[in-house]
Amino acid sequence: MAKLFLHTKNLNLRHITFLILLFLLSTSDSLAQVKFYALTDAQEILAGSYVEVEFVLENSDFNNFTPPKFTGFKVISGPNTYHSSENINGAQFSKSTISYTLLAIKPGIFTIPPVKITIRNKIYKTKPVTIKVLDKNKLPSSKPDTDIFANMEISDSSVYTGQALYIKYNLYTNKNILDYNFESKPDFPWAEAYKINNDQRKQRKIIGNKEYTYFTIKEFVIFPKESGSFNIPPAYIDIKIPDNHRRSFFYNSYKSIKIHTNTKSIKVLPLPDNTPSNFSGNTGKFKIHAKINKKHVSTDDAFSLKLQITGTVPSSYIEAPKINEYLKDFEIYDPKIISQNNYIQNKILQSKKIFEYLIVPLKPGKYTIKIPYTYFDSDSAKYTTIYSNPLSITITKGKNNQDSKTIIEKYKLRPLMPNTSLTKKKAPFFGSFVFWSILGFLLLSIIVMYFYKRYLIKQSKIDPVQLKRKKAAKIALNRLKVAKKYMNENKISAFYKEISDALLKYVADKLNIPTIELSKENVSSKLQYLKVSQEYIEDFIKILETSEIALYAANPDKNMQDIYNRAIELLTKMEASI
Repeated sequence: MAKLFLHTKNLNLRHITFLILLFLLSTSDSLAQVKFYALTDAQEILAGSYVEVEFVLENSDFNNFTPPKFTGFKVISGPNTYHSSENINGAQFSKSTISYTLLAIKPGIFTIPPVKITIRNKIYKTKPVTIKVLDKNKLPSSKPDTDIFANMEISDSSVYTGQALYIKYNLYTNKNILDYNFESKPDFPWAEAYKINNDQRKQRKIIGNKEYTYFTIKEFVIFPKESGSFNIPPAYIDIKIPDNHRRSFFYNSYKSIKIHTNTKSIKVLPLPDNTPSNFSGNTGKFKIHAKINKKHVSTDDAFSLKLQITGTVPSSYIEAPKINEYLKDFEIYDPKIISQNNYIQNKILQSKKIFEYLIVPLKPGKYTIKIPYTYFDSDSAKYTTIYSNPLSITITKGKNNQDSKTIIEKYKLRPLMPNTSLTKKKAPFFGSFVFWSILGFLLLSIIVMYFYKRYLIKQSKIDPVQLKRKKAAKIALNRLKVAKKYMNENKISAFYKEISDALLKYVADKLNIPTIELSKENVSSKLQYLKVSQEYIEDFIKILETSEIALYAANPDKNMQDIYNRAIELLTKMEASI
C-alpha cells in the first residue's frame, strides 16, 4: 500500500474512519494468501457410482466461477456452496467451496479440466483432476472379503534416528459405523510420538471389485530415539454398527465388531560416524534466518541478533546455536527464546523457533554476520550445513568507560525511543500521535459506553442474568446460522460438518487458540478450563460424536432438527454460564 502523508488540519471523522478501515483491510489481506485448488474423494470408482468434486478458494470469494465440462459424468447435485472462516493468531482466514456430486456413466479414464478465476487482476488455476472409472464385472473378487477392516500405513519402512515417521490408522467400511474405539493406545517405546489432529475427510477406494469408504481414525508422527529393527504391533479396535435384529423405541441398538490392523516392521538406521563438531543433533530439513536491530553500533553499546530456525521436528528439539566461535570480536550473552510453535503444513509437522542474543562489540570495524546450522539431511543421507542470510554491521570505537555487563543492563532498560527530535518533514499519518490518539479515543469511548450501559441496566432494573441469557441465545443462533441454512437445504453431510466445526470454533475462540489444536479427545479438558459444568461437557461431546458418526455413515441420521435444537440450547447455556 502506498504511503499516505496527510495534514492534520484537513482531517475529518469520515476521512479518519475510512483510512483506519483501509489500513486494517490492507493489513489483513496481505497476511492471507489466496489459494485455489480442486479436490476429489476418489481417484478410482466403479461405473454407476458417484464421486464428489470440490473447488476450494482460500482467503477470497467466488465472483466469476465457471464450472468445467464433466465429460463421462452426469451432475446429480451441485453447485453446492459452503463457506467457513477462522481466526488464527489474530489473522483471519476464510475458505469458500463449490462442490458437485457426479455419477459415473461408463468405464474409462476421464479428466476434469482446470478451472480459472480472476482475483484482483491475477489469474488462479486449479490442476486437472483425473478419475478412473472401472467396470465391476471385469475386476477380481475382493480381498479381504469383508465389509469393515482397518489398515496401518507408514510413510517409510527405513528411517534414520531422529527422522520423522508418519503412521496412519485407516478404517475401511461399507456399513454404517456408529462409533469406534481403540482398545489400547498405540505404543512406541523406541520413539517419541506426537498425535496429529488428522483430517478425517472421507474418501473412497476400490479394493478388488468392492468400493470402500475410508478415513483416517488416528495419526501419529514418531521420532526414533535408537537404531535397530522394530515391529509396530497391530492396533485392536472396537467397532459399533447398527443391529437391525434388535430394535428399541428408546435407544439405538448396536452390535460390536472386534477388528485389528496389520503389523509393520521398521528399520532405524544410525547416523554416520563422521559427525561434525557443530552438529545440532537434528534430522530432517531446516532453514535459518537472521535479523539485527542495528547496523551501526559503538563499543559502548549493544545490539540484538534474532535467529529464526524452522524445521521438520518439534520445536522442543531445536536448541539455540552456539555462535561464540563465529563472532570472536563480540561478547555474547545467553540467548532467550522469543517464540516457538508447531504446526501442520502440507500434512507434514513443521516448527518455528526464534532466539534472541544480546551482543556487545569489543573491537571497531566492519563485520559480516553469517551463522551456520548443521543437521543430518535424511534425503541425501549426509550432514548438511546451511547459513543464515549475511548481515553487515559497522562497529565504531566508543569511550570504553563501561564494562559489558553495565552496557547490557542499560540496553535492557532503554526506552523504545531513546532519542526524539523535531523535523520539518511531514510525518505519515499512520503511526503518528494523531493516529494513536484517535484509536485511544475510540477505545475509551467503548469503555465509557460499556459502563453507561451497565448503569442503564441498573436504573431500569433489568435482570442482568436474563440479559446475559438473551445475549447468549443470540450468539448461539449466529454461530449456527450456516448449519441452519444447510438443514433447510437438506444437505446432510454439510450440516453435520458445520455443527461440529461451529462447536469446536466456539471453544477455540473462547481460548483464543487455533481450531486445529482442538480434537474430540482434548476438548473436555479445554471446557473444564473454561469452568463449564460436567453436564454441559457431556452434552457437547455427545453432539460432536453424533455429528462425526453421521459424517462417515453410508445412510446418516436425517433428524437434523433435533441436533440443531440441542446445539442451540447447549451453546446458549454455556455462553450464559462462562
